[in-house]
Amino acid sequence: MKAVVASRPTKCSGCGQVIEPGEHRVDDTLHKKFKDGRQFLRVHYHYNCHLARLKRQIISHENRVLGHGGGRPALDLTSDQKEQRRRVLSTLANAYTYWVEKLPLQTPLDQLTLDDLEAYQKFQSALLRNFNKLKLLGGIPKRYQEVDIEKIKTTIIQLTNILSGGGIEPPGEIIIEAPEDTESLGDTVSSRELL
Repeated sequence: MKAVVASRPTKCSGCGQVIEPGEHRVDDTLHKKFKDGRQFLRVHYHYNCHLARLKRQIISHENRVLGHGGGRPALDLTSDQKEQRRRVLSTLANAYTYWVEKLPLQTPLDQLTLDDLEAYQKFQSALLRNFNKLKLLGGIPKRYQEVDIEKIKTTIIQLTNILSGGGIEPPGEIIIEAPEDTESLGDTVSSRELL
């Protein structure tokens, strides 16, 4: 949009009358797809017609409430809590990446070993520990809500039954519940400690 002085007679797109040479006018471009294949249209307005058009637009959008600009809504956390959340998310991402690559997810259960059972238990423990911390720090992100903890628990139980039926003694206690260490959120565990 630009304001110019008309050098030739032009029809006003607002009132339909002619803008005489020497009068002020406002030139604008409308970008849309037209039936004849054009993608823009040049329009010309008297200065007063353009102001009236702008006023109509302001009035028609006067009560429209604009959102927060898209993206995720901000969490209501202090700066210390945000830093703790960032550390827990980093730890969770590292552990998740490590264990998803290491676990034999596509292997049939009857071909898994005692080491695989321990790996599944450590993976479950790492997820649950970090999930409990994240619940206190703004909630679990959508990416990790898709992780099926119940499926991991079922796999551990089935694998334990297979290994105990095969004469192999499974390791001590199976972790089914999350560890209760959520009081000490300041002591975030590094991914190396989880492994």
